[in-house]
Amino acid sequence: MPRRRPGVFARLLGSDPQRETLTAAVLLPRHLLVSVTDTRTGTTTALPGRLADMTVTEVDPRLAVDTGVAAFTRWSNRSEAESVHVALGGDPAGASFKDMPRRAVQAAKSG
Repeated sequence: MPRRRPGVFARLLGSDPQRETLTAAVLLPRHLLVSVTDTRTGTTTALPGRLADMTVTEVDPRLAVDTGVAAFTRWSNRSEAESVHVALGGDPAGASFKDMPRRAVQAAKSG
C-alpha cells in the first residue's frame, strides 16, 4: 500500500506532522534524565542533562496541548542546547512533580 504524502502546507514549509510521543522523566540528585518514545516508530531517545547547567520553566498552557515543564540545557548526547517538554498530568503526582525539577536546579546551582 503506498504511503500518503504530507499535505501541501507541510511540504511547502518542510514540517513533519506532529508526532505522538510518550515521555518519562527521572529526577536524580545532580541530573535529569528524560526518555522520549515515538509511538509510531517505537524508537526511544534518552536525554540526560546536568541540573547545574539547566533552566526549567513551566510551559505556557496556551502554547501546549498538555501541562508540564520545559527543561533547557545541552543534553549530554547533543551538540547544542535545546528545550525538551516534559508533559505532566493534572493528577496529584503531576502537580507535585511540576516544582521538583525547578527546586532541584536551584539546589544544584547553589551547592
